[in-house]
Amino acid sequence: MKKIFSILLVCIVYAGSAQFLAPYQAIRKQPKVQLDYWVYSTHAGSGSTTQYPANAGSKADMDNIFNTNNSNTTLYKTGRTNSSKILDWQSSTELSALGITAPNSGTYFAMKVQGTFIPLESGTYYFTLESDDASDLYINGAAVVSTYSGQAVPALGTHTGSISVNAGQKYTFEVRMQQGGGGYGMRLYW
Repeated sequence: MKKIFSILLVCIVYAGSAQFLAPYQAIRKQPKVQLDYWVYSTHAGSGSTTQYPANAGSKADMDNIFNTNNSNTTLYKTGRTNSSKILDWQSSTELSALGITAPNSGTYFAMKVQGTFIPLESGTYYFTLESDDASDLYINGAAVVSTYSGQAVPALGTHTGSISVNAGQKYTFEVRMQQGGGGYGMRLYW
């Protein structure tokens, strides 16, 4: 009897935690949309910190990293894709599958992706944006998630933000990530 009660208790606890700890869903679960992207070579391709820091520590730093008026930032590649994989990648192999090669052997680069988010249901949507290194997400021009620091890609749900939306309405979004040295990746989920 104790064994049956123990198994039953474990099942109830597991089922309850599954309801309370619902995982984030990949953006790719949304209807297909066209995503525009820009890839930049930053820090003069060599780690130069004469115009901005190695890793963005603020929105102003991030804006400077993406500013091609700075001689240390050059536009490397632009394109368009309907693959939402561009919003969830953690290796050069995953980027290459999209036809994107990171400049400078995967160091000192930045990426911006713009598109349209169309919620399937009205309500408050929660987003997590995890990257190596700094990143930010804006929806209709409002900051939703931002992390300005040097870091490895944290676990999903580490950096979150929310926004109230209406079903079927189009919301424009812009997500940016900046890479200093070391590994790299970006994961955007809702």
